[in-house]
Amino acid sequence: MTTADAGFSIVLRSGDPEDRRRFAEAAAGRAEVLLVRDFAAGLESAANEVVLFLAAGARPLPGWFEAFEAAFSDPDLAAAAGRTFPSLPPTASDWARVVQGENLGPFGRFDLGHFARRILPAERSFAPAENFAVRRCSALLRGGFGGRLPLLRRLLLAGDAVAYAPDATILRPIPAGFPLEERFAEWWQEHGRLIARSEEQATGFLGRRLQAWRAGRKSRRYRRRMADWPERGPEWTRLVAKCHLHRGRALELKLAPPPGSQS
Repeated sequence: MTTADAGFSIVLRSGDPEDRRRFAEAAAGRAEVLLVRDFAAGLESAANEVVLFLAAGARPLPGWFEAFEAAFSDPDLAAAAGRTFPSLPPTASDWARVVQGENLGPFGRFDLGHFARRILPAERSFAPAENFAVRRCSALLRGGFGGRLPLLRRLLLAGDAVAYAPDATILRPIPAGFPLEERFAEWWQEHGRLIARSEEQATGFLGRRLQAWRAGRKSRRYRRRMADWPERGPEWTRLVAKCHLHRGRALELKLAPPPGSQS
């Protein structure tokens, strides 16, 4: 089967011939591979119906291309997105590797688990920056890459079918100079606020007070018992303690009675 007959084009935002070779091997001759400066140019120049978009340095895992092929066997599908796993540099600390192995930390934003499914319209914030594929006609109909919102988000808002293909997995190398510890610290603090938000919605006033007390207690416990997790190190336990500290503070902001109520 020639690449023209296959119906797939792989667009790489890269100028490295090694990236082209890597993805040409992954597609085993069933897709054309284009090196471009930006995704908009790739969408315009792609010769086939389904266009896959990736950034420089991405490394496909076995089965990556086949997962996209399987997803687009559905003629009603407008787009699909795979998983992106971070590949930490050799200089990364041990605790960062532990957190990455458990839940990907700040890099797991668009990881929706192990099972293939349709993305719901309510999940319109799902907009990965790479490792996604679209039908060219659908992308052009929704304005391509020229809109204010990301393309996948506009497809979801328009009611188009978008799939999650977890077996379409790539590795994303994290450069050695990346501020990894700072990014993980920001993520843990925001994670604490998100936990508080869900607890606020699920509990009443007394429940929020109890959860805030528990969050503060857990934060202090993590700070006291750093030696209990030697494989994670003191940096990890400090971050988890901060997570629950921010969780407690976010809940405490909701504890003040509304104006005009009797104390």
